[in-house]
Amino acid sequence: MWLPERVIFLAVEHPKRELQMLIIETRYIVDPALAEPHKQSHVEWVRKYIAEGLFILAGPKLEAGGGVIVAHAVNDERLQAILKEDSYVSEGIVEYKVSAFNPLFKGAPFQA
Repeated sequence: MWLPERVIFLAVEHPKRELQMLIIETRYIVDPALAEPHKQSHVEWVRKYIAEGLFILAGPKLEAGGGVIVAHAVNDERLQAILKEDSYVSEGIVEYKVSAFNPLFKGAPFQA
Protein backbone atom coordinates (compact mmCIF):
# COMPACT_ATOMS: atom_id res chain seq x y z
CA MET A 1 0.00 0.00 0.00
CA TRP A 2 1.42 3.36 -0.98
CA LEU A 3 0.83 6.04 1.62
CA PRO A 4 0.87 9.76 0.85
CA GLU A 5 4.05 10.34 2.86
CA ARG A 6 7.29 10.89 0.97
CA VAL A 7 9.09 8.19 2.91
CA ILE A 8 7.25 5.17 4.30
CA PHE A 9 8.71 3.15 7.14
CA LEU A 10 7.71 -0.18 8.58
CA ALA A 11 9.14 -1.70 11.74
CA VAL A 12 12.14 -3.80 10.75
CA GLU A 13 13.39 -5.10 14.09
CA HIS A 14 11.92 -8.32 15.43
CA PRO A 15 13.45 -10.16 18.41
CA LYS A 16 12.81 -13.65 16.99
CA ARG A 17 14.45 -12.96 13.64
CA GLU A 18 18.17 -13.60 13.23
CA LEU A 19 18.51 -11.83 9.90
CA GLN A 20 16.18 -9.43 8.24
CA MET A 21 16.55 -7.68 4.96
CA LEU A 22 14.68 -4.87 3.28
CA ILE A 23 13.03 -4.40 -0.07
CA ILE A 24 12.94 -0.66 -0.69
CA GLU A 25 10.77 0.40 -3.63
CA THR A 26 10.57 3.85 -5.13
CA ARG A 27 7.67 5.30 -7.01
CA TYR A 28 7.62 8.60 -8.87
CA ILE A 29 5.07 11.02 -7.49
CA VAL A 30 5.75 13.63 -10.17
CA ASP A 31 6.63 13.48 -13.86
CA PRO A 32 9.80 11.31 -14.06
CA ALA A 33 11.37 13.91 -16.38
CA LEU A 34 11.72 16.14 -13.31
CA ALA A 35 14.17 13.61 -11.86
CA GLU A 36 16.81 14.15 -14.55
CA PRO A 37 18.54 17.18 -12.94
CA HIS A 38 18.90 15.18 -9.71
CA LYS A 39 19.89 11.84 -11.21
CA GLN A 40 23.66 12.17 -10.64
CA SER A 41 23.30 12.94 -6.94
CA HIS A 42 20.77 10.09 -6.58
CA VAL A 43 23.22 7.67 -8.23
CA GLU A 44 26.03 8.88 -5.95
CA TRP A 45 23.77 8.29 -2.94
CA VAL A 46 23.05 4.71 -4.08
CA ARG A 47 26.75 4.05 -4.73
CA LYS A 48 27.67 5.39 -1.28
CA TYR A 49 25.49 2.84 0.47
CA ILE A 50 26.49 0.03 -1.90
CA ALA A 51 30.14 0.78 -1.00
CA GLU A 52 29.30 0.83 2.72
CA GLY A 53 27.67 -2.58 2.36
CA LEU A 54 24.20 -1.52 3.49
CA PHE A 55 22.62 -1.73 0.04
CA ILE A 56 23.17 -5.10 -1.64
CA LEU A 57 21.43 -4.63 -4.98
CA ALA A 58 19.85 -1.58 -6.61
CA GLY A 59 18.43 -0.61 -9.96
CA PRO A 60 15.50 0.72 -11.94
CA LYS A 61 12.27 -1.19 -12.40
CA LEU A 62 11.90 -2.38 -15.98
CA GLU A 63 8.13 -2.33 -16.25
CA ALA A 64 7.38 0.99 -14.58
CA GLY A 65 9.02 4.11 -13.24
CA GLY A 66 10.90 3.88 -9.99
CA GLY A 67 13.45 1.50 -8.62
CA VAL A 68 14.22 -1.25 -6.15
CA ILE A 69 16.91 -1.56 -3.49
CA VAL A 70 17.66 -4.72 -1.53
CA ALA A 71 19.35 -3.81 1.74
CA HIS A 72 20.40 -5.13 5.10
CA ALA A 73 17.91 -4.22 7.81
CA VAL A 74 18.66 -1.26 10.06
CA ASN A 75 16.55 0.41 12.69
CA ASP A 76 13.82 2.77 11.56
CA GLU A 77 15.62 5.91 12.72
CA ARG A 78 18.76 5.14 10.73
CA LEU A 79 16.76 4.07 7.68
CA GLN A 80 14.73 7.27 7.76
CA ALA A 81 17.92 9.36 7.91
CA ILE A 82 19.47 7.43 5.00
CA LEU A 83 16.44 7.70 2.75
CA LYS A 84 16.05 11.41 3.45
CA GLU A 85 19.59 11.92 2.09
CA ASP A 86 18.38 10.88 -1.36
CA SER A 87 17.98 13.92 -3.64
CA TYR A 88 14.89 12.33 -5.15
CA VAL A 89 13.25 12.50 -1.71
CA SER A 90 14.44 16.00 -0.81
CA GLU A 91 13.19 17.28 -4.17
CA GLY A 92 9.79 15.58 -3.78
CA ILE A 93 10.26 13.30 -6.81
CA VAL A 94 9.72 9.85 -5.28
CA GLU A 95 8.25 8.15 -2.29
CA TYR A 96 9.63 5.00 -0.74
CA LYS A 97 7.87 1.86 0.37
CA VAL A 98 9.92 -0.31 2.72
CA SER A 99 9.16 -3.96 3.46
CA ALA A 100 11.20 -6.18 5.78
CA PHE A 101 11.60 -9.88 5.12
CA ASN A 102 13.47 -12.83 6.56
CA PRO A 103 15.57 -14.51 3.82
CA LEU A 104 15.10 -18.13 4.82
CA PHE A 105 16.02 -19.47 1.38
CA LYS A 106 19.17 -18.35 -0.43
CA GLY A 107 20.64 -19.16 -3.81
CA ALA A 108 24.32 -19.99 -4.31
CA PRO A 109 25.52 -16.37 -4.70
CA PHE A 110 24.11 -15.55 -1.26
CA GLN A 111 25.32 -18.57 0.71
CA ALA A 112 27.61 -17.58 3.54
